[in-house]
Amino acid sequence: MSDMVQSNRMSAVVTHLSEEFQQVVERIQGEAKDLSLGALEPDVLEPDVLAWVEAAEQTVDARALDFQHGVGDQAAWQAALAEYETAWLRVMRSLGERKN
Repeated sequence: MSDMVQSNRMSAVVTHLSEEFQQVVERIQGEAKDLSLGALEPDVLEPDVLAWVEAAEQTVDARALDFQHGVGDQAAWQAALAEYETAWLRVMRSLGERKN
C-alpha cells in the first residue's frame, strides 16, 4: 500500500475517533448543564474521584494511540469511551448528591 493511501486511511481513522470522542463529550456536557460552572474544576473534585477520571482519560488516549500505530481494536476503543463517560457521569451524580 502506498504511503499516501496509508496516510489517508490513518487520517480517516483519526477523524472517526475524534468524532466518536466528541459525541461522548457532548453527552457529558449535556448531563453537566445543571451543575455550577466551577463544580467540575479539578481542585473541587475529591482526589480519588479525580484519579478515576484521569485514569479513564489515559485509557482513551492509549487506545487512540493504538489506532495511530495501526494496532487499534474497536472493542477496546468503545470500552474506553464507555468507561470515560461512566467516570464523568458518576462524578456528576456524586456532586449532585453532595449539593442536595
